[in-house]
Amino acid sequence: MSVTAIQQQIKFVSGYIKMIQDAYKDAGETSVNDLVLILQIFRADLRRRIKTEPEPVTLDWMDTLNTGGRVAAKILENLCTQEAEALGDWQLGDVAENHQQGLAGILVVLIEQFHKQITEAEREYPDLELEFDYERLHYYALKDEAANA
Repeated sequence: MSVTAIQQQIKFVSGYIKMIQDAYKDAGETSVNDLVLILQIFRADLRRRIKTEPEPVTLDWMDTLNTGGRVAAKILENLCTQEAEALGDWQLGDVAENHQQGLAGILVVLIEQFHKQITEAEREYPDLELEFDYERLHYYALKDEAANA
C-alpha cells in the first residue's frame, strides 16, 4: 500500500475516532470505548507501517494486534445479535443502508487487517509457531467456556 493511501487511512480513522468520541462523550459505554480502542490500535499500526523503515513487529505489539482483532470480533458478534433486524441480509461489499451496516463493514475490515498484520508478523518468528497456535487454541477454549457458562 502506498504512503499516500496509508496517510489517507490515518486521516479517516482519526476523524472517525473524533466523531465517535464527540457523539458518545457522555455515554461511557464499554462498547464505545472498545470501538475507540480498536481504532486507536489500528491507527497506531498504520503509523508504524508508514515509516520509511517500519519497526519490526514485536511480540508485545502482536499481542496488541490480537487484542484489537478480538475486541473487534466481540463488538461485531454483539452487533449481529443485538441489531440483527437492522443488519438484515447485508454482506460485506454491499452499500450500507444504515449505521449498523456501516459499522459492521468497518469492523469486518478491521478484523481482516489485524489478522493480516498478525499473520505477516508471525512469519518473523517461525520458531514460535507452536506457541502462537497454542495461544489461539487457549483463547478460543476460554471463549467457548465463557459462552457456555
